[in-house]
Amino acid sequence: MGLFSKILGGAKELSKISNGVANVTNMLDEYESDPDLTYLYVSAWITRVAVIDVVEANEFPSHYALYVPIHGNQTKMTIMEAYGLTITRVVSKALDRSLRIHDYVQDILDKKEAFYEIDRQLPEEQKRIFR
Repeated sequence: MGLFSKILGGAKELSKISNGVANVTNMLDEYESDPDLTYLYVSAWITRVAVIDVVEANEFPSHYALYVPIHGNQTKMTIMEAYGLTITRVVSKALDRSLRIHDYVQDILDKKEAFYEIDRQLPEEQKRIFR
């Protein structure tokens, strides 16, 4: 029974990552048409909570496969590719904006004070979706 619980728990955690990647992808797509910094900052927060924290807590290897719902299609990708769609993309968009914005986004991703600023502003019901 312990093995079965571990397998189901792992599947649940992989699902959290998939959900996070899908949401970040959608938000960054929206950011491209409406450059409101809220999209960028919340994307960085989701990336931290739903991708980085979950991967680190579960020690998932970078080659693990995920199925992420992107634009209505289940897209198979590795955790490394998921990092590219989240971390790399959010950092790149921030750097395109300015060095100050990049530093703020990096602080969110590094779980420094900027992370907690965004965390305090998000409604609890939204935070529960990703935790």
